Parts: sequence; structure tokens; C-alpha cells
Amino acid sequence: MARAQSPGDLRDYFQEFEDIRSSKRHDEDDEDGAKTPDEGEQEAEWLQEAGYGFIVSKYQAGKEFSEDEINKFTESMPSNHAAVVKRRVDTLNATLRKKQKYTTKIDVRNIFPEQLPGGRTVIHSQPLEGEEEGTRQLARRPATLPRGIKFGSYNGDSSLWTRQTPKSPISPRSETVHPEWSRNKGGKGSFMKNKGGYSMSGMSEEVHDNVQQGVEMLSLQQKGTVQKRWSQLSPISDTDITFDFKLEENGGDLSPHGNNTVMSQVNAFDLPNFTLVPDKLGLTCIDDISEMDVTYVRNNALLELTSMYDTHNINYSRRRTKKRHKEHGIFGVPLVTLLEQDQKLKPNARIPLVFQEIVSYLVKFCLDTEGILRVPGSTSRIKQLRQEFEERFYQGTFIWGDDLTPNDVAALLKQFLRDLPVPLLTDEYIEAFAQVENLPDKKQQLHALNLLILLLPTVHRDTLNVLLEFLERVIEQKDTNKMSLNNVAMIMAPNLFMAPKVRGSNPAKNKAVWDIEIKMAANTSNIMKMLIRYRGILWTVPTYLMSLVRRTYELETLRKNKDNKSKMKGLLSKKDKSEVYKKPALKHEADFQDGVIRIQAPNLTKSSTALQLDNNMTAGDVVAKFKVIQGSANAGNENSDVGKTQHGPIYNDPRNYQSAGDDTFLFEVGGNIGERCLPHNTNMLTLYKVNPNAEWIIKRRERFKIT
Repeated sequence: MARAQSPGDLRDYFQEFEDIRSSKRHDEDDEDGAKTPDEGEQEAEWLQEAGYGFIVSKYQAGKEFSEDEINKFTESMPSNHAAVVKRRVDTLNATLRKKQKYTTKIDVRNIFPEQLPGGRTVIHSQPLEGEEEGTRQLARRPATLPRGIKFGSYNGDSSLWTRQTPKSPISPRSETVHPEWSRNKGGKGSFMKNKGGYSMSGMSEEVHDNVQQGVEMLSLQQKGTVQKRWSQLSPISDTDITFDFKLEENGGDLSPHGNNTVMSQVNAFDLPNFTLVPDKLGLTCIDDISEMDVTYVRNNALLELTSMYDTHNINYSRRRTKKRHKEHGIFGVPLVTLLEQDQKLKPNARIPLVFQEIVSYLVKFCLDTEGILRVPGSTSRIKQLRQEFEERFYQGTFIWGDDLTPNDVAALLKQFLRDLPVPLLTDEYIEAFAQVENLPDKKQQLHALNLLILLLPTVHRDTLNVLLEFLERVIEQKDTNKMSLNNVAMIMAPNLFMAPKVRGSNPAKNKAVWDIEIKMAANTSNIMKMLIRYRGILWTVPTYLMSLVRRTYELETLRKNKDNKSKMKGLLSKKDKSEVYKKPALKHEADFQDGVIRIQAPNLTKSSTALQLDNNMTAGDVVAKFKVIQGSANAGNENSDVGKTQHGPIYNDPRNYQSAGDDTFLFEVGGNIGERCLPHNTNMLTLYKVNPNAEWIIKRRERFKIT
């Protein structure tokens, strides 16, 4: 947890805060009047994002999920992931029951029922149609009763039936409370929302134990034979996957590809020197896997983050705004919209071109400027620069003026970030980022930040990555520009985290608001420091998440095989079995020897070769076999014996030979993964045993760099 800080310690933060307040445009609209989410709405959104849209569809159709159904689709999940899903489904079920309309109205006298000797409770029935109020007809009973009420033995008065006593705690909304929730009765406060019992709305609910009165909500379960499990894989236990973000202090590389940055030499007094522990399967960067793999990573990252926050009784709400988004222009346009229009001009663009242009200018000409980011630029020049970008950038006529100062351009960069209608950290997760400081230690905080980075939409994650790399470059020149990690973090924090309601308040007139801002300044500045300091780690997919992704593909394969069995039975009835099971001719007999893989390089002169793996062979060794050896062209013979390396003929004109370069990597494709670019230190034999059905393809991998 962050140490207590005074306003003096946060001078740069509050100076930036005041600069933003003074430069705030009059036509800027705060996100006031946002619609309060309906009960169960945020749980449904959470399930949809976690990949359980089928649950939401059934809920929207007015149908509950039974306990057996929940257990069926969570049986292959780790226990903590299954728990967070079940809690949300239980909440949807309770919400659905509350929305149901009963044909019989509940008598107001039943809210505080009269207790009789022997534990019986007096239940007053409503008069039926045609009866006078207060009369009772013994021969006629209501067609239905309030849920939780059951008929008892007739004792001469049809208004008296027995009631079951609730066995579970009841929340103030008359919902059955999960046993774990009743243990979470409070917690430390958050500078944005309260902490307390689980609530997706961000409000803390007081849980009442030992409730003896009220109407119990019961769910009916259909009796019958136990259904056979659809999965042939054994359920995942906590011992199968270690939920520990593998880090070690002092040593190792910061990034999966071994690209140490300047931040490895930065010694922040309150940030340990965490580095990644090597993994034989190779560490995976989120940018090095396919879109489908990223989707599976996000699904599991959300489950893990929610489990972590639930464990520590931390709530976060998702911002909701009615603010309209511009569809054209540059400033005030969502990143997604900007990138879509930029990719029409440059198909390979990963971040908005205007943002890339501003950052590139700052890197080329402004890094050594004293007070860069801290000193505000000229308001008139910034306004003029902004207008020129809007009018000329997409016309191809924009040029940087000679009268501009580095501080003008840096101020425009910060203004671009603040004006984004969808924050860089997104409406969904900006508060979750801010809540990271409530986790008990730096290792868990770093783990949570890692999960949040993985959850960001691709364009937001890529833009944030470029921003943080630029900030690293600024800090690298700290001896010249006087901008340390602490200075940069405090200045950038209000540009990424500023809350609109706090922005428009006057702290001098409200001590409570001032206290909130002090805590907000300290927390968000610390988070900003961690984002900059550990950028090389945060874009790495933890090993346990990759294991869960592989598990997902394996389960899908089992489903497909199960579906194909019925089709195969029909096929066998029409064709001879010998034809159906006839094996195709093997193109490369040697490929099916144990520990042998065939490497394909469709874009290189040496397009294919078979390799016998050994305990020490790495992905880098494989790629090296496709590089040119000085004095010869390394063209391989496709028919070479396994385990031998045969060099092809020496080409008279080396320009005709296409070989692997420094930007060439080995890719793992198919099997229990979509597509993954392998770091050069990946142990191939270990990976082969994990994914024996994969294809191995060599191709180039371009990485974005600030120029």
C-alpha cells in the first residue's frame, strides 16, 4: 500500500491538475446524467464479456440456470474461476425471480407474520375474485402462493399454513446471499467507490446473518438421473495450474523477447526490481498470438481479476456516459474510429496516425528539453496547432511550424488523451486500474495491472504501450530534462485518471473532496509509476493463462469429435468401413518419427525441412537453419535425412536467395493454440510434447517502433 503523502509531495500532480482545470474548454461536457444500470444488468455484461453469452441469452428469455447446468459448464474450470461465475449466475437467477409476476398478491400482513406456538406462522390469504375483503372460504384456496410458502396440514382455517425457515442469510433485497459474501462485511474505503460485500453496482451491501423472518426464495430442481459429463478431460484442480504470477527480483529479462529497456536501470525507491522468470515454453507477449487466442486470454483474465478483487473485497463499477462521440475529425474522436479511418490509408496501422505523428516529433526533437511535460505551452499556439491538425493532417498538407516549442507539442499530446470520449484505460476498467492500490502488496498489484492490460481493447493497449515507451524515453534523459519517474508519473496521472465530477468541484470549499483528491493523487501516481516501470512485464501473458487457453482448444476439439461420431455412424452405414478409415498416403514418412517436426518457410528459398528435436534445441536454433551462412546460400534439401543438415548449392547471385533475417521468428500454429510467435529461447522439445499436433512455420514478424 502506498505511504501517506502530503500535498507537498504531490506538487507536480496538483500543478498539472490546475493547468488542466484552467485550460478546460467551455464546450466540454461531463458525463452527468448517466443511466443507473438496472438490477442484474452489470452481471449480464460481465458474463457476456467473460465469454458466457449463452447464459445471458437464457436470462433475457426469462429462464433460470439450474445448479446442474451451472456445474456442467464450470466443471472444467479452476475452482476460483468457477466460483466467480456461479456468483454472477446466482445473482441473475435471484433477479429473475424478483421480476416474476405472481397471480396472487402478497398480503401486507405477511411481511411481519404472526408466530404461533410450535414454530408455525400465520399466513393471511388475499380475498379471491368476487369475495368481500376479509372473508375466507374454507373450500377455496388461492391458486398460487408466494414463493417459499408451502401448504401445511389443514387446521380448520384456510389462512394458516406453515412456512419453512430460511437456512441462508438474506440480503436487504431479499436475495439469498452466498456464504462467502456474509464474511465480507466491510473493508477499507476507495477514493472512487465503497468497498464491501460483492456488488457490481459499486455499492456496499450490509449482510444480515441469522435472518429468521421473511419469504425464502427457493429454486426448484428437476429430479432424475445424473447426466453424463460431456467432457472427457478430467476437471482442472488447483494443483493442475499454479495461480502465481512468476516473478523474481534482481535478474532476468523484462520482456518476453529479451528487450531490456532503460527502465531496468531505473531505481525507484518504492518499486522492487521485478523481472520475469524464464519458461521453457517461451514467454508470450499479448501481441504475438492470434485474435482468437487473445479473446480466450481476455475471458480468463477477467475471471482471474474478478476472483482477485472478490477475495480482497474490492469493488469497481463501470462508467456509463451519455456523451455523444464524434465520428469525424481528430480530437474528441474514439481511438477505434480513428484507427478504422487510418487503416484505409495505411492497412498495417496499429495506433492512430495522428498520435504516432505527435509522439514521433517529441522523440526526435524534444526529449532533452528541460521540464518537458511539466511546463505548459502557449494556449494560443496549442489552439492553432490543434486546428491545423484537424484541417490539414488527412489532406497531407500538415507541417510542423518553426514557432512551436516542445512544450506546445507535449501539451497537445496530453490534450489529445484527455479529450478521448472513451478513456485510454476505457470506461469499463479505468476504476479497476485505480483500485489496484487497494491490493495488499506490490506483487499482487503488478499481477492485477497485468490482467487489466490484457483486458484492454487492442487499439487502446497498443496506444498505451507507445505512450509508455515515450515516457520511458523522457525518463532516460532525466539528467538533462529534469524529469524523473516520479515527476512523469505525477504529471501524467491526472491526464489518464481524472474523474469528471472531481474535475468540476472546488476542493477549497469542501474538505471531503480535498481528502479524496489527495488519495486519488497518491494512488493514481503510484499506478502510473508501475505502468511505466514495468511496461516490459505487463504485456506478457502469464503462463497459467496460456495453459487455460490451450485447455479451451482441447475442450473444443472434444466437442467436435463428439459431434462427428454421430455423423460417422451414418457414413459407415452407406460406405465400406475400410474406405472410411483408409489412411492417406504420407507425404513425408520421417515426419511421423518421435520428436520430429517439419518446419515450413513458404516465403523463403529454403521452404521446408524436417528436424529431429533434442533437449537443447530452441526456436532460435530452428530459425538459424534458415539464415544465410557467409559464403554460401543455406538452401535445404526437402528430402534430407532426419537429424542431418544438408546445405544447398552456392548461388552465383545471392540476391535471388531469400533467407531468414533478424525480424524472422518461428510460429506455432494449430493444435491447442491458434497462432503464436515463439521467442527464440523456447525449448522446442518441451513445446512439442505440449502441442504435438501443431504446425511450425517460419515468417517475418514486424514490431512497431517509435521512430
